Amino acid sequence: MTTLNSIGEPCPPDSPQVRDGHSPPASFFSRLYLRLYPKPRILFAASAACVCACALLAANASVRDDITILMPSRPAYLADQYMALREAPIARMLTITVSGADPAQAAKLLAQALRGPEIPTVFTGSELSFSPALLTDFCVRSPGLMEGAATAAISELLTEDAMIRSLRKDASLLLSARGIAMRELLAMDPLGICAANLRGFISKNTPAMHGTDGRHALILAEPASSLTDSDAASAVMACVRRAAQALPQPHEVMVVGGHRHTEENAAVIQNDIRRILPLSILLLALAFGIFVRTRQGLAIVLLPGAALAVAAGGVILIYGEISGIVLGFGSAVLGITSDYAIHVYFAIRSGRSIPDSLDRVRLPLALGAATTLAAFAAFFSSSIPGIVQLTWFAIFGVAAAGILALIVLPHCLTPGTGDPDRTTSGARDTTQDAFFTAPGVRPKIRPLAALWTASVIVLGLLLYSLPISSDITALSYVSEANRTDERRTREIWGELRERALVAVIGDTMQHALEKNDRLWTALHAIPPENAFPAEDVFGLASILPAQSTQHARQRIWQEFWAEHGPAALARLSRLAHAERFAPEAFLPFKAWIESTPPLITPQFFIDAGFSLPLTLLRRTGDKHLIYSLVPAVPLNPELAKTMRVNDAVYVSGQSFRDALHSATRTDILHFGALALAGILAIIFWGLRSPARTGLALLPIAVGLACVLAVFHLAGMSLNIFHAMALPLVMALSVDYGVFMLAHLEGKLDKASRTGILLSGITSLSSFGVLMLADHPALFSLGFTVSFGLGGAVLAALCVLPFFVTTGTTPGHEDANHSFV
Repeated sequence: MTTLNSIGEPCPPDSPQVRDGHSPPASFFSRLYLRLYPKPRILFAASAACVCACALLAANASVRDDITILMPSRPAYLADQYMALREAPIARMLTITVSGADPAQAAKLLAQALRGPEIPTVFTGSELSFSPALLTDFCVRSPGLMEGAATAAISELLTEDAMIRSLRKDASLLLSARGIAMRELLAMDPLGICAANLRGFISKNTPAMHGTDGRHALILAEPASSLTDSDAASAVMACVRRAAQALPQPHEVMVVGGHRHTEENAAVIQNDIRRILPLSILLLALAFGIFVRTRQGLAIVLLPGAALAVAAGGVILIYGEISGIVLGFGSAVLGITSDYAIHVYFAIRSGRSIPDSLDRVRLPLALGAATTLAAFAAFFSSSIPGIVQLTWFAIFGVAAAGILALIVLPHCLTPGTGDPDRTTSGARDTTQDAFFTAPGVRPKIRPLAALWTASVIVLGLLLYSLPISSDITALSYVSEANRTDERRTREIWGELRERALVAVIGDTMQHALEKNDRLWTALHAIPPENAFPAEDVFGLASILPAQSTQHARQRIWQEFWAEHGPAALARLSRLAHAERFAPEAFLPFKAWIESTPPLITPQFFIDAGFSLPLTLLRRTGDKHLIYSLVPAVPLNPELAKTMRVNDAVYVSGQSFRDALHSATRTDILHFGALALAGILAIIFWGLRSPARTGLALLPIAVGLACVLAVFHLAGMSLNIFHAMALPLVMALSVDYGVFMLAHLEGKLDKASRTGILLSGITSLSSFGVLMLADHPALFSLGFTVSFGLGGAVLAALCVLPFFVTTGTTPGHEDANHSFV
């Protein structure tokens, strides 16, 4: 006679109706198992199709390997500082030092080889020379650069003695070899009015391009691509290497810049992924082979990989791309998600029917998954886009693993042949709606309370006294060769790349130029002892004022000549005749002072081949940024007020580190507080008992103590990825506590203890391999979580039972002593 279940379908051979003669289980997952039992192939096909679709999506998605995703987007001042750093010309440029016997010639050849689609703009210093025609054009436009005081100072050039000196100097110059070339300029400006603007113009607005010892030459090269594009950065650096190898004689070429950093980070992330993921899978397979040793164990090997594919596909659906750092975290997700398959496997292999096993394991598993999801959800408060993306990655993976473990995996397994730990003679546990109602299992309240009191004090002191790292290099990989080249570049050229930046942002270029002019005036009004000497400020305001500023200066120019022009022209005509100049010699001067001069525009500098200063003008999206380079000084109150009033961003290495330090501390507090609050709420809701909640959370205290103790002993500082790992330690540690307590309560059989051990081993293996990563972000996660989980597993297996008094042997309690 065929036994039918409650929905009228044949019962599976391992169902409770067939084996125990009892009514079907009431939980959702056990009922779903019975409904799907006759047609598992449809379930397998649907699951495989979903996993394959996610895997295909991940395989064809672009992988982002730059550090930008690790930079905070909040608070606003820190985001503005980072944007200013990222878009700054000195950050976008490659600083190339050529050393050798004839560095100037080698630099010229290298610059010619570099110019192309990847690097369209290259400066060597040799092109920075003004022709007479360009000087004349510049002088015509120079009134737009003259402030009121400069225009008023022209009066000193209009005296009779000053005019005589100027005319005699002009006559002498016309008789020299340069005279013919300078004739047009002297006819337009016989009194040397623009000499003050021209004097030192090139040297002030360009860095020194040749070393004082004659053995070094400097090249500044600006690639066309963004330094956040890893593929383009690789192409740029390949172009530089090809050009350097083509030099005709031995020369040393050092390259420093953001594109080199991007290329190195992309390469190291890709290498880490290629090493870590296969090794993690191998270690998982090895652990399963040792502890499982059945062909059905293949199913729990495949489940974490399927969850990983779903996690990657989910992230790509949201972002359209995925970070290489997030993919590198995939080995950790393998370890996290394997836990669910392990616990379901050992519950089913205990010898009970599959529906009965699902009833027993579903709530401990759901409680563990909920705490893990709560800990990851805390990361949504992060200001770092990469961490938010990693959060989605982990949530998709955990959710997929839980669903696959409870719905799909049971159809791949058969109950074990061993005798399970029965609650009563053959009867199933009927208290499925109770939470840890086990009067025969009593916590040792006083020792437990004493331990938790000591733990809270010790953990608080350890965490409070732990230093926080604000070193931006701790977030990205920097090779030793790169560090050496950066150090040597500083030794040769000084702090070329270490100056502070002041940036203004406008909706249009003219709007940004107007703000830059106001800032320039405000900076020069600050006493040097409160900021920096005016001559140390390098910016666009002195060579490219806003059109409104130029128009205002032109009006002052025209008003000046309306008052002084007629007398000056009459005096010049009389003195020029005395010095034997032709009557029409200075008609261009008369036309100049009586007309409206043309404006200085960016195109003027481009046409003149003098576009280096224009690198201070950037456009990102619909915003225009204009930079000034200033000495790096502390942001004192007066300077900070100047920045605030003029809506400017001041960023130096130290100010950015200070801001990053503050943001890191804030994130640490948010991560820890939100994760801990979520875990406590879920565990207390599930266990409904402060004492048992304290037992379940005991591995957290031990795990965190291990992590913080190692940090103190090693003298390490806490960076943002260490901080991110601490909630992970809490989330995974509490899983061990929940399952061990369920084992002690008698809900789970003796095999569950092996499942806890195997779960800890797989998680340790998955996070431990991250310590083999060269990228600091992956290493930080692996280092922190590995030590924390090691302590948590030992606490769950060895320490937690010590604080429990049981009336019977664990696993053999009365039927009413259940965990659900």
